[in-house]
Amino acid sequence: MKHYTWLLFDADGTLLDFEKAERCALCEALAAHGVEATEEVITTYSAINDAIWKKIETGEFDRANLNRVRFSQLAERFGFTYDADQLGRDYFASMATQGHLIDGALALCQALKSRYSLAIITNGTASVQHGRLDGTPLLACMEGHFISQEVGAEKPSPAFFDAVEAAIPGFDRARALVIGDSLSSDIAGGIAAGIDTCWYNPAGKPAPADRTPTYTVANYDELRALLGV
Repeated sequence: MKHYTWLLFDADGTLLDFEKAERCALCEALAAHGVEATEEVITTYSAINDAIWKKIETGEFDRANLNRVRFSQLAERFGFTYDADQLGRDYFASMATQGHLIDGALALCQALKSRYSLAIITNGTASVQHGRLDGTPLLACMEGHFISQEVGAEKPSPAFFDAVEAAIPGFDRARALVIGDSLSSDIAGGIAAGIDTCWYNPAGKPAPADRTPTYTVANYDELRALLGV
């Protein structure tokens, strides 16, 4: 493996437990509007949200309409009657408090920090991601964190990585490694930006032939071994 200087970590699904955060925030917000968050409701919401974010990543959907559309679609699916905009605001408020780490994430970053410069690169709403990250000890390991809403572009857009490069003095793409769980944003984005990629793939999913990461790991132990820590 070549020597890297910068490790660019995705947040959700890589260091932060997004599924737990989403479930907790959704249950809390729906309960405030008199709706029970059954497993079917949670699963349906997650599918709706994933589909919309895929469109945001490709520029097919305006992020400004995110809350209204995803909660309106959920209401239509189940016949709920609530104010979708207000529910969305309540969801965001709760989500900003849900900084749950994946087991081992902090220890991983603390170990890597002695040998590499680390930064977080994440898509998401700035107020939500700041709230979640600020509530964790992860930022003490990071030399920067970049949130798509503040950057002005979403991963996988090359513009996102251009902004990261511009903000980090002496950054060299040839000495950087993107580490993330999403093929469509992290891996595709790194490839398009000319940066090596490491796919964090605990589910053992197959990689498509047109989006092959430089490395693939199934867990933090494999990532540690790859990076020599």
